[in-house]
Amino acid sequence: TAPVEDQFKKYVYPAEGCSEIHMIWTDTPCLLTCWNDSNRNAEAYQSPKIEFMLAQHPWLENDCLFADIILPINTKFEEDDIGADTVSMHFDTIFISDKCIEPLGESKSDYEAVCAIAEKLGLLEEYTEGKSVDEWIKCGFDTSGVPEAGLTSWEELKKKRYYVIPTDPDWETYPAGL
Repeated sequence: TAPVEDQFKKYVYPAEGCSEIHMIWTDTPCLLTCWNDSNRNAEAYQSPKIEFMLAQHPWLENDCLFADIILPINTKFEEDDIGADTVSMHFDTIFISDKCIEPLGESKSDYEAVCAIAEKLGLLEEYTEGKSVDEWIKCGFDTSGVPEAGLTSWEELKKKRYYVIPTDPDWETYPAGL
C-alpha cells in the first residue's frame, strides 16, 4: 500500500541527525521466514551494535530465537478486535472479530503487553490516550472511511458483525491492472 515512488527512493542509514539502532522491538517475528533475503536480517540481528532485542509473538518463530526477551502474545482467537478483508478477489469486508477462547497460559494481547511496559515507563496514559480496548476497536471503525461514506453505522456493524463494502457501480470504467 506504500506509494510506488518509495521503491526508488534512496534511504540513508542512519538518517541525518538520528542515532543508529541499538534496540529492536519486534511484534511480528517472521522476517526470517516470510521475507526475501532473510540472511541480511539474521546478520543485522547479530550486529554488536544491537544491544537488546524484544520479541512479542504467539509462536516461537525464527526471529524470536535472536531475542533477549520474548513476550507470550495471544492469537487472534483470544481477543476481541475489528478486522478487514481488503485483499479478497471479489469483495472488501469489515467485521467484528469476537474472542473464541480465553487467553492461554500467561499470554497477553499485543496491546496489553505494550500497556504493561508503558506503565513501567510512566507512559501508559500517553500510549492509551485514555481509551479502553473497546474504544480503540470503535476508533478503528470510525477511521476506516466507512462512516464518512455513509455505508453503515457502528450500531449496525455491531449487530450484524460484518459489512460487505459494495462494488463501485462504475467499476467497469476503470482500466484493468497490469
